[in-house]
Amino acid sequence: MQDDEDEGEGSISPYVTKPESRKQHSSSPSCNSLFHAEIVVDAAKVSAETKAYQPIPIIADFTNENGSDSLRETIEANYKRVKREVLSLVESETARIKADCALCHLIK
Repeated sequence: MQDDEDEGEGSISPYVTKPESRKQHSSSPSCNSLFHAEIVVDAAKVSAETKAYQPIPIIADFTNENGSDSLRETIEANYKRVKREVLSLVESETARIKADCALCHLIK
């Protein structure tokens, strides 16, 4: 375990591991040892870190002018818009390929 002097100024590392090596007998040469670690939690540091948390900002609000949730309606509208755009793109590319002599053999 590290001493408090080893940690840098302003470091918030409340979790310290203590590695322990234990030999494992195995027929495989790559599995000659296992490392185990014990997790030590400094509750005071965790509490201080938790108090410093800031709320995640809201980047999209799905409440309409009536104050009700419009998430489903927004998702449905976006889905329909994307579907229309994809169909339009497929139609325009199909027409372009049919009109090109070098590519028209690709569409039957």
